[in-house]
Amino acid sequence: SFDVTVCHAGDAALTVLATQPPDLLVLDQMLPGVTGLEICRVVRATPTLARLPVIMVTALDENETMAQALEEGANDYVVKPVELPEITARIQKQLARSKTKRKDGQLEPARARLREASWKWDVETGKARYSAEWGRLVGRPHRRHQRQHRRRHPGSRPASGPHRGDLRRPQRHLG
Repeated sequence: SFDVTVCHAGDAALTVLATQPPDLLVLDQMLPGVTGLEICRVVRATPTLARLPVIMVTALDENETMAQALEEGANDYVVKPVELPEITARIQKQLARSKTKRKDGQLEPARARLREASWKWDVETGKARYSAEWGRLVGRPHRRHQRQHRRRHPGSRPASGPHRGDLRRPQRHLG
């Protein structure tokens, strides 16, 4: 089920978009006042609404009209008369895509940090060298930070184990 806000004119739709942005917009192309295409342009030009999924609905079954709606930024296009199962499926598909895009947007800062992090494995010595960012990501301080820590806390020792300290490959013993 969906919570629906109905606007019978383009001006009213713009007011609702400014005050209560929806999760998805189903627009009639031929609204009185401001047309659906004009509203679609406004949505795509507004940073807070730019990712809002837009489904354009119209009685005009012309390739030119469909192409224009898609060029203006509509995500989908439905010709009247609209069948409930079809529009429901299209709404669900656009909402699922939108949810995935939001998750991707939330992951972007983490992806940026990973791009800054780097490490190299020296096969001959069995030791790893890594950037300070990589150390922060995996919870292992960079050498410079280790030296600073040792100066401040002279009696402390770094933790050891397979994930800390010795990064060489473990020796396997065959019995």
